[in-house]
Amino acid sequence: MDCMKAIGVPFGIMEQSFLENLERKVMDFDKELKKIWLALDDRVKRTDALEKQRDELRDSVAYLKSQSMRNNFIPMYNSINVDLFDILENDLFLYDSLGSVLICGD
Repeated sequence: MDCMKAIGVPFGIMEQSFLENLERKVMDFDKELKKIWLALDDRVKRTDALEKQRDELRDSVAYLKSQSMRNNFIPMYNSINVDLFDILENDLFLYDSLGSVLICGD
C-alpha cells in the first residue's frame, strides 16, 4: 500500500500536467479551426459575389446580342473596305497614312 501511495503522487502530478497540456492543445486547435472557418466564409462570400457578377455580365451580353439582332447589326466589313484593304496591302505607305482610318470606318 505504501508503495502505491509513493507511486500515486508522481502519477497525479503527471496526470495534471498531461491534462493541462491536452487542454492547451485543444484550445490551440480550436483557434486554428476558427481561423479556417473564417477564411472559408470569406472565400464563399467572394465566390458568391463573383458568380453574381458573372450572371449580370451574362445577362448584359444576352441583352446586347438581342439588341444587335433586333437592329440587324452584323459586324462585318462591307465590300468597299475589303477591296480597299486589298489595295492597301500592296502599298505600305498608303496603308500607314490612310489604311487604319478607312478600314475601321464605315
